[in-house]
Amino acid sequence: MFTLLFSLALLGCNPDIGVDTSRADVDSGLVDTEDSQDTQDTDDTPDTDDTADTDDTAPTDCPRTAAAADRTRYVVASRPYGESGQQANTWEVFELSTTGTLSRPGKVFSMGRAFLGEVVFTPDGEIGLVAQDDGTIGVVSLSATGEPTVVHSGYNAAGGFYASAITVSKDGTQAWIVDGNWPNNGGGLFRADIGCDGSLSNPTKIIEAKLAESVTIGRDGVTAFVATKELDGVEGTGWLFNLSTGTSIVGKSIFPDDDWILGHGVWTQDGALALVADNSAFSGLPNRVGVFSVGSGTLTASQVVDPFTDPIQLVPSPHNDAILVVEGMGDAVKVLKRTGNTNAPVSLEGEPTYVGTGPQLPSGATQVEVGSLMGTVLMGELQGIRTLTFDGAGGITDKGLFLTGTAIDDSIGAIGVQP
Repeated sequence: MFTLLFSLALLGCNPDIGVDTSRADVDSGLVDTEDSQDTQDTDDTPDTDDTADTDDTAPTDCPRTAAAADRTRYVVASRPYGESGQQANTWEVFELSTTGTLSRPGKVFSMGRAFLGEVVFTPDGEIGLVAQDDGTIGVVSLSATGEPTVVHSGYNAAGGFYASAITVSKDGTQAWIVDGNWPNNGGGLFRADIGCDGSLSNPTKIIEAKLAESVTIGRDGVTAFVATKELDGVEGTGWLFNLSTGTSIVGKSIFPDDDWILGHGVWTQDGALALVADNSAFSGLPNRVGVFSVGSGTLTASQVVDPFTDPIQLVPSPHNDAILVVEGMGDAVKVLKRTGNTNAPVSLEGEPTYVGTGPQLPSGATQVEVGSLMGTVLMGELQGIRTLTFDGAGGITDKGLFLTGTAIDDSIGAIGVQP
């Protein structure tokens, strides 16, 4: 068991040492070439049988109307290991009831592998998209009863990009794709159309970026917060970006040294704060989270908070009271409570009280943002899916682990819940 956990730990550790190539440190040039495409490789050869899809058909008229705020939702999660610990392309659909109870209806399918990250959905919840370990995008369509149909098992437009993260426009017609390479190897932000059946087409590079990590679209649907070391040739840490014009509005640096390795970034739903993680595990400095105050077209570097252990994902509360920090190698979650103080907008509150065993190798998190389950977070980990809830007062409550099993092939990787 120790050997198994150690192997998983290596796979789940800071991606900037080149273990997980979907988030590899292309700054240092260290990558794993055994399992996936080298992020420094400029070879445009597609990795899977459907990645060469270059259909130029634009989406037809298919309004993505949001579904009812209170309803049965479906959760899509990867199971990235096989019975013997080998890498696997297995995915499963879980059911989330209106009371927040998870169940397992036995809907299993195959797509590309995604060890970390979040499956993002169109507003109607019909189409789920995820950046996969080999730089391709997996796309799955869900029926009204949660039956999965794979649209793309691994799309990358004939090697046009190496996806490390993805988000969906507010109207559900476009996918914004983050390529985390250096600019000379394709790094930047791409935009692709989402067809009525979920198919992707017309991928276009909008702007160059260096070691970009994430894009979060704001309330207006036009302005986004981008976590990247460089945008259009200008150095920084976080940026406000105009999706309509494809141009940066403002960029700022936040960490006081040059030893940081950029991780996940988010923008709070009220638009007041933007946060970026630092995963500089081998610099001798603690892992940190930088906090920007956001104004009308302005970013102010307000605060740096530490210590953390491998902060792989930040999840802002829809109540605008807290931010959850998922610690991959730390086997923990921590809470940043919002204070209202301009100079120190958050305070580190530590971990919640866990129900039973605490997190084991958490891999990704997703949340419900509307309805009676608003603030319900689902987090994939070694033996299942953990449910946590923001309490609306700056705290978070652990509801325990939905056990998927104790075998290696029961582990959960990337995860997403319908909006």
